[in-house]
Amino acid sequence: MRRSPHCTCWPTWRAKTRNCSRSTTGPTWPPHVGADIFHIGQHDLSPAQARSLLGSEVLIGRSPHDLDQARAAVEDPEVDYFCTGPLWETPTKPGRPATGRGFVRDVSGLMAGSAAAGTPWFAIGGIDVDRLPEVLNAGASRIVVVRAITKAPDPGVAARQLRGLIRD
Repeated sequence: MRRSPHCTCWPTWRAKTRNCSRSTTGPTWPPHVGADIFHIGQHDLSPAQARSLLGSEVLIGRSPHDLDQARAAVEDPEVDYFCTGPLWETPTKPGRPATGRGFVRDVSGLMAGSAAAGTPWFAIGGIDVDRLPEVLNAGASRIVVVRAITKAPDPGVAARQLRGLIRD
């Protein structure tokens, strides 16, 4: 954990990803103050700006799309976690080019040789039950999904399948 030990959300988030609110930046971001987790993209507020506005209790995440940005996220003391991707093009982020699984391999290598190896990072973007084994083989151990669950015929089954693959 890189954030203050006084942050009460991180242990809960790590344990079950429950009881925490998450927000992303956008044109109406000030109402999201009070969120436990605040995720910022490369063209949003800087992590330092977000930290100065939100305080030490909020976890701040970043979205790197290349290895230099991932390295910057690892080195930034205000970034608590980051998400690599999108691995595949996705309608969740229209027009954003896919980074591919090679990016996951590169980040995995970066983290293995880094003093910040404990910084949580997640693979994101177009991941589903069929693609997850490729993502895990590339070196990811955590994922973020949207459509793999929300668009599934049975979201509960989809979530259990994804979780089962990660645990294996």
